[in-house]
Amino acid sequence: MNNNYKLPDFETCFRYSVAARRSFLSIINADYLVDEQKPELIIKESIERSYLCGDDPVRYSIVSNVEEIQSTDENLEDKTMLSISIIPNINTLSKEDQVKLVRKIHDIDRVNESAGQGRVHVIIGVIPWKFEDFRPKENKPRKSGLGGDNSILISNIKLDDWLTHKFWFACSGPNNLQSGSQTEHRASTPDSMSPAMSINSDTSSESESSESSGKIQLLNEVNSPYENVYMQSSIKRYILDVIVHLRMHRLSYHAKGGGAHMGALRDVIQLAKLISFNAGKKFVVPQSVKQASVWYFPMHMKLINDITMDSSTLYGSKPRLVNELLDKLKQIKSIKVEGVENPLFLESLVVQDVLLKVVPPI
Repeated sequence: MNNNYKLPDFETCFRYSVAARRSFLSIINADYLVDEQKPELIIKESIERSYLCGDDPVRYSIVSNVEEIQSTDENLEDKTMLSISIIPNINTLSKEDQVKLVRKIHDIDRVNESAGQGRVHVIIGVIPWKFEDFRPKENKPRKSGLGGDNSILISNIKLDDWLTHKFWFACSGPNNLQSGSQTEHRASTPDSMSPAMSINSDTSSESESSESSGKIQLLNEVNSPYENVYMQSSIKRYILDVIVHLRMHRLSYHAKGGGAHMGALRDVIQLAKLISFNAGKKFVVPQSVKQASVWYFPMHMKLINDITMDSSTLYGSKPRLVNELLDKLKQIKSIKVEGVENPLFLESLVVQDVLLKVVPPI
C-alpha cells in the first residue's frame, strides 16, 4: 500500500508544528498500549526525553480542564521558550468545553503570530482508536439494507468543525509507542523531510551538540525563516484547484464543502513552504503541495456516511444503489484501515484521487 495512505509520523508533525506555531492532533492506536499506558503520558515522555529548546527543556502540561490552558501573554513571568499542552482524549470534550478551547487556541495563535514574540505554545489533542472500531460487527448482516449501520464510515474525529479546523493536521503516535509498525512508518517519510533533520538547514554547533547528547535542539524550529520561501501564483491556483475538486468529489459531503474550509488555502501554503524549506528549496514546487495536501486534508475531510448526505439522491439516484455504494465503502475501509493503520484511510483515498485528477503547473 502506498505510504501516502499512512498518517504522518509524530516526530515530523511535532517539529513542523513548532516551526509553524500551530496545534495538531495525535491519533494513537490504543491496541499498542500495554499495562494500561496512557497515550498522553507517552507523548509527554517522548517530548521530555527527545527535545530541548535553547538551554531549557520543553515545558509540557497534561490538561484535565480546558480552563487550565494559558496563552503565553497570560503568564509574562514564565520565560519558557516552548510550551506544550496535551489534551487527553479530546473527543470527549463537551460542547461547552469545545467552545472554550476554540477561544483558547485563538488567543494562543494570536500570541504566537505576534511580531517579536520569541516563545511558542503548541496544543496537542490526543485521539485514541482501536482496530475493532473498524471491523464489521459479527451480529450484523454483511450487507446493510436501507438505513443500515454505517458507523464504520463515520470519522473517528468527533470534534465540531470550528474546533477541528483550529488544528492544522493529524499524525500517528510517537515512535516509542510501538516498535515494528512505527519503524516502518518512519521509513515512509521522505529523506528530505526526515524528523532527524532540522527545519533550518543552517544547523548551529549548539544544535549539533544537543543532538549528539541524545536530544534534538528545537531553536531552529522556533526561529525558522520558512516564510521567506517563494510561491508563484500558479502554485497558489493549483492549491485552489485541489480545494475545489475536494469540495465537489463524489464522496464528499457537499453541504459542508467536503470539509475544505476557508482557512485551508492559508494552511496548505504554510505547510508547503515548510516542506520546501526543509528540502533546501527557496521556492515551492508542486510536489511539496502534493505532500502538504496528503498530510493536511484527510483530518478535515467530511465524507458521506449516510444516504441522506448524498446529494445525488436529489437528482434521481436510487436509494438502494447509494446504500450499495456505502456498503462497498464500509468493506474497503474495514480491510484497509488495519493494513495502513490509519483510521482516516477513506479521507486519504479521496485526497489521492483528487491529486491524480488535478494537473499541476509545469
